[in-house]
Amino acid sequence: MRLTLRLDSSATGAVTRHPMIRATRVGPSVSRAEAIVWHDTPSFDLAAVGLAVSESTGVWRLERHRPVGDAPDETGPWPAAPDHRVLAEAQDVASLDIAPLALPSLAEDTPPAPVASFEGR
Repeated sequence: MRLTLRLDSSATGAVTRHPMIRATRVGPSVSRAEAIVWHDTPSFDLAAVGLAVSESTGVWRLERHRPVGDAPDETGPWPAAPDHRVLAEAQDVASLDIAPLALPSLAEDTPPAPVASFEGR
């Protein structure tokens, strides 16, 4: 079993000092490189509704990047937990189910274009 924690760097010290965590450590912590590339359609259809497609370590995700209210032009509350952002996940972009969004399909002739990226630890 593998447990992966993603948290703000300022909280790292408090977590690693917690007695339950310290008791289970078997070696030094491991930092690994992370690379994420966000994609959108050539006409930015996804960004217009607060979405993006991201690719990281071979996994494609449809993610929400802005809270949505009752009306399309409203914003609602943004929960603190990060899990609400991932709407769909697949091993390739063609398998992402975006049909309910009534947007142009990402699986057609025009692949999504990279619009932003992040590389770091």
